[in-house]
Amino acid sequence: MAEPIDLDIPDDAEPTFDAGPAGVAAGLDAAQADPKLRPHAAAFFDAQTRLIADQRHHLHVQLRQLHLRTLGEAFKVALQGLVALAVVGLIAGVVLEVRAAVSDHGLVVDGFTAPPDLAARGLTGEALADDFLGRMAAIRRQSNAKSVTLTDDVRSGGGEALKVELPETGLSFDQVDRFLHGWLGHARRLNGRVRETAPGQVAVDIDLSGADPISVEGSIAELDSLLQRAAEQAFAAYDPTNHIIYLLTSGRGDEAMAAARRNVASVSTSFDLANAVTLVGLVDGDRREALDEARAAIALDPKLWDTWDNAAKASDDLGHESDALAYFQRVLTVNPKDQWRRHRAGLPMIMRARRAWVEDSLGDYRAAGAAWTREIPNDVYDLPQRRRRRAIEEARAHDCAAAAADIFVAETVGHAAPGSDATARRELALCRGDAAEVLVQADAALARLENARASSGQNWSRAAATEIATEGSPWRARALAMTGDLAQAMSLIAGSPTDCYLCLRTRALVAEKAGDAGGAEHWYGEAVRQNPTIPIAYDEWGRARLARGDLGGAVALFQKASALGPGFADPLKDWGDALARGGRWRDAVAKYDAALKDAPAWREANQARAAAAAHI
Repeated sequence: MAEPIDLDIPDDAEPTFDAGPAGVAAGLDAAQADPKLRPHAAAFFDAQTRLIADQRHHLHVQLRQLHLRTLGEAFKVALQGLVALAVVGLIAGVVLEVRAAVSDHGLVVDGFTAPPDLAARGLTGEALADDFLGRMAAIRRQSNAKSVTLTDDVRSGGGEALKVELPETGLSFDQVDRFLHGWLGHARRLNGRVRETAPGQVAVDIDLSGADPISVEGSIAELDSLLQRAAEQAFAAYDPTNHIIYLLTSGRGDEAMAAARRNVASVSTSFDLANAVTLVGLVDGDRREALDEARAAIALDPKLWDTWDNAAKASDDLGHESDALAYFQRVLTVNPKDQWRRHRAGLPMIMRARRAWVEDSLGDYRAAGAAWTREIPNDVYDLPQRRRRRAIEEARAHDCAAAAADIFVAETVGHAAPGSDATARRELALCRGDAAEVLVQADAALARLENARASSGQNWSRAAATEIATEGSPWRARALAMTGDLAQAMSLIAGSPTDCYLCLRTRALVAEKAGDAGGAEHWYGEAVRQNPTIPIAYDEWGRARLARGDLGGAVALFQKASALGPGFADPLKDWGDALARGGRWRDAVAKYDAALKDAPAWREANQARAAAAAHI
């Protein structure tokens, strides 16, 4: 047995252990085994307890100090962040204010002066300025509602200003705003006065920056009309383009044409000249002249959408459908950056409408209808107009129920009398196979065109005459032929232009119903020769051949129509009819299925498919 270890520890010594955890554990085991060491172990634990307590206290003090330092650092960081945020906000505010100033192209009505006797009657300078501003704003609203070119804002220059002082500068936000808008902006300023020129006679004088002085004179009793004339002249100087639209939408077509020609004479750059010539073409009632003017504008600047667009619309009015299609397709390719600043906001709406026209002309009626479903900012087409246009496409896609629902909404929301939209009602009647109603609507449309020709000025009556020749009369002739009145139909269509797509198709239809197969072949041939990219005449011609029993000739035309109009359901259904006539039932079902993808609500196509499927 080993000798016990003699630990010679003085009685007053503080027990210390520096042997690490293993040594402490060994010492504690020895203290338990030897009674002489137990007091020293107890002393050790007391000392360790006091040491731990001191360390905890010291740690708490350090933690408190660290916490205070952390709070201080956090506060410092937060303060720095707030300062940085304030600086960023100030910079952002300046940037936004500079941007607003740079983009300010509006009109500011600063004020009016009035003679004392008018002021005594309440017609003070302030009252006249408010009245004049209201007139300018009303003209702007009317033109903007019908124009793709949006007139910049018209506002008062004497409203309540923000007077918050900027520290250490002695300036207010209002003063800074006015300085930036005056330095960087493009706003134009207007001042006016009413002065007496003779007893009972006054003049309204307008001073618009960048324009010649305007003065309108008359009797004091005519002050209201004098102010209106002055406002119209000021608006013409401020925005000549939309002034022309304002005149046109006010039923003043001759004045619009005269203003458009003056506008051409006043421009100074080729870009502005292209826009001005385009505008002449837009308001020119002679649609053949309008087409020439549009082509001249294209030659001046082919990058502008409206040059191509006016050529398309003039071509469409004349019945040159292939040309119109090509021009509208060209509109869809323009670069927005190349367009006039005030046209850019309306481009999404423009492109939606032109794309819908292209889809309609190629027979993709479902896609065209879907385009009119979308709501687009700066849209000149309101809800009733969009619903009417969608109803037309739905009816052409053989969805009669959907078309009827949209016509109901359009007439209800638009507060129009039932049946006032003859085009949509006519297409619905065609969808339903109601020939008598087609004639009713064709007569209504023709009567409105005749009224427009009689009541419009000389310029715009020519546009109505063109529409009568290329649409109103041909549609009435088609309706007469559908109801069996071939004599009247032949008499009416005989005088129609021979370069008009609808006219040629109608001549062919009337000849076919009259039993003149040779005449029908000739006129259908002319329709496709003059308009080779439009599928409708190919399909109608194919139906005529199918009715005569020429299955091979019919199928060739249906194939051509389907190739030109991939979303056009009619030639696919007609092709299925030809295949069914030849007993090729399985192939017929395949064509009916293809047609129903583009016109799923088409009742006759569904019935024909069911009949063909029954033979398989």
